[in-house]
Amino acid sequence: MALTALTITHADVNWHEAFLRFVPRVFRRISFRRWYEYGGWDERYVAFALADGDRIVANASLTRMQVVLNGARLSGWQLGSVGTDPERRGAGLQNLLLPRLLEHTRDDELVFLFANHRVLDFYPRFGFRREREQLFHAQHAALPSSSQLRTLLLESAEDRALLRRVGENAQPVTTRFGAQNYAQLVLWYWCNFYPTGLRYAPDCDAIFVVEQAGEVLRIYDVVSAGGPLELRSYVPRLIQTPIARLEFGFTPTRFWPDAAPRADYTDSPLFVRGPQHLPELPFKFPMLAQM
Repeated sequence: MALTALTITHADVNWHEAFLRFVPRVFRRISFRRWYEYGGWDERYVAFALADGDRIVANASLTRMQVVLNGARLSGWQLGSVGTDPERRGAGLQNLLLPRLLEHTRDDELVFLFANHRVLDFYPRFGFRREREQLFHAQHAALPSSSQLRTLLLESAEDRALLRRVGENAQPVTTRFGAQNYAQLVLWYWCNFYPTGLRYAPDCDAIFVVEQAGEVLRIYDVVSAGGPLELRSYVPRLIQTPIARLEFGFTPTRFWPDAAPRADYTDSPLFVRGPQHLPELPFKFPMLAQM
C-alpha cells in the first residue's frame, strides 16, 4: 500500500487520534494525550506525517515560536516529534518528510531542533548546523521556609488557565537566546515530567517550575509578566529540605547574575538552520521551550 502524506493541523481532528496513538509507539516515555485533552495543540503546532492506511508510521512536526535572539524578537520554527515506527525504520521515511516540512518555512527564518544522539549526522544533510549550549549553576545555601508557595494542580482547570494567562504575558527569561509565549510547551512538560513542579507566587504573579534533588534545587523556568524579580527571596519557599546549590534550565543572568556555566548541555544537542547567528557562549535556550 502506498503511503499517504499528511499535514495535520489543530483543526484536522480526524487524524488526531492516529497521531496520539503514534507518539507512544515511538517515544516510550512521553504521551501527547493529556496535553491534547487540555488544549495544548493549537494553531502553532503542525504535524507532517506519513500514513499507511489509518496508521501513522512516521512524523516530524513544526511549532511556530516567538524567539528572542540577542535582544531582538523574531518569528521562528522549532522542529520536533521526529520519529518513525520501529518496524518501518531504515526505509528513509524521514528523508521524504524533512524536505516537505522545510517547504513550510522560509530560507531567512530561524529553524531549530534538539536532536536525539542516534541521528546527529542526519540533520546537516538538510542545512542544519550543530551549536553548543551550556548549563548554569550557583552555589547557594538555603533553608526551607514555613511559608511555601502553592503547588499548581494539573487536574485543575483554574490552574491550567492560570498558566495560560501568566504565560501569554510573560517576559522571556533570557534575551540572549530564548522564547516568549510558550505556555503550551510548559503544559506539555507539566503533563509528562513535572506534575508537581509548578509553584505559584501571587505577590509577583509568577510561576516557578522547579525540582529538588537532595541538596540541589533545579529551576527550570520562571514564568513572570513583571520585571526582574528577586529570585533569591523565593528560594526558601520552593524547597522542602536544605539546599547548597542551584541549577538552571535557562540562561539565568536576569534572575541570578553571578550564576556560572558548569558544563556543556549534551542531553539533546541543538541544531540550527537559517542566517541568524547565535550568541557567544555561555547560553542555554530554555529547556521548557524545547519540544
